[in-house]
Amino acid sequence: MQRPPLGWWLAWGLVVAVGSFIPYLHWHYQVAELIEPLRGPLGLMPTPWLFFRKNGEMATCALGFAVFAGVWAWCKPAQARAVILLAALVVLLATFVTAGLATRSMIDFIKGEVRRTAPAQREAGAGKP
Repeated sequence: MQRPPLGWWLAWGLVVAVGSFIPYLHWHYQVAELIEPLRGPLGLMPTPWLFFRKNGEMATCALGFAVFAGVWAWCKPAQARAVILLAALVVLLATFVTAGLATRSMIDFIKGEVRRTAPAQREAGAGKP
């Protein structure tokens, strides 16, 4: 059997490179340890932060799948294109879900800051003529 052309392997390398970005950020900034103090009084973590942490783990699994797909494509050249495309879709899905959850977490954080600072701003503005 003939191996797929170089372009497919470059595409797989791009999928692995893009797929490694989110797990790298979660590892580099130690996200799990950063958000651990955010637990509530009963030991429960707020849902957006819990999903954000778990999503970093999901992105790591997607990266592992992409690497496995490359090995599979090398061993089974007839299925290489389909496997590499599937790996690209899995990494793309994990990236979009992570970006969505990160955006949601940031919006929740901003709303909390606005609620916290709004009464102080109103009180400071009430004393002015």
